[in-house]
Amino acid sequence: MEIKKHLGQNFLLDKNVLLAFLSVANISPKDTVIEVGAGTGTITKELAKQAKEVLAVEIDKDIFLQLEKNVSDLRNVKIVNSDILKFTRLDRHQTRQVDNYVVVGAIPYQITSPLIHKLLTTENPPKSVTFIIQYEVAKKICAVPPNATYLSNFVSLYGTSKLTKKIKPFAFNPRPSVNSAIIHIEKHKTLPATDDMLKWSAFLHRGFKHPRKMLGNIFEKEYLLKAGINPTSRAQEVMLEEWEKLRFNNETIQQ
Repeated sequence: MEIKKHLGQNFLLDKNVLLAFLSVANISPKDTVIEVGAGTGTITKELAKQAKEVLAVEIDKDIFLQLEKNVSDLRNVKIVNSDILKFTRLDRHQTRQVDNYVVVGAIPYQITSPLIHKLLTTENPPKSVTFIIQYEVAKKICAVPPNATYLSNFVSLYGTSKLTKKIKPFAFNPRPSVNSAIIHIEKHKTLPATDDMLKWSAFLHRGFKHPRKMLGNIFEKEYLLKAGINPTSRAQEVMLEEWEKLRFNNETIQQ
């Protein structure tokens, strides 16, 4: 099987990591699972034992043929040869009627941020997300002040994130040049509206575009003070609750 580096392919070999991943995902018999980057079906087969149904998405046409053979006897598995970032099942009208769906996968590292944005801004987001991603990116998603990031704040609007396991390169074939991690994000009971999540994304991007700058050089000091934020603070030092106040004051004053 030819490994295609441009697709970010690193196939999980370590059974202990697989078991840890499945434990963190916590799939129930009522769940519909969308698996990103199914590969040859190693994780898919295990998911099928736990879930109501599994929708396994794989972009590589060559690997897809092997995946098709490997899961042909699993009645609750449907496989799709598609780019997950263009996959219409994740579009608003497609997921609206699906209850208890979760998204999992050992995903190509280069799609982590765009995929998380796609999932969190769909009309009916998943009840949880469990990914194997690059360790340093996982740390950014789970970061808290004074080391918060754009991603940690954006993800916190959707749910609670947790980095559960650091993974060494030898757990994969081929071995990536960096460490990996299992990350789990559990959805809050109530969420901002889809359109509001998109507005939040733009607002947070503004705050984190120049992370070394004091916020007083990015936002009006009047807005910052009303939110209880010191104008000399940097974006990574601000709590999500303070961002919420800042955005509210910013929009209120501008009305």
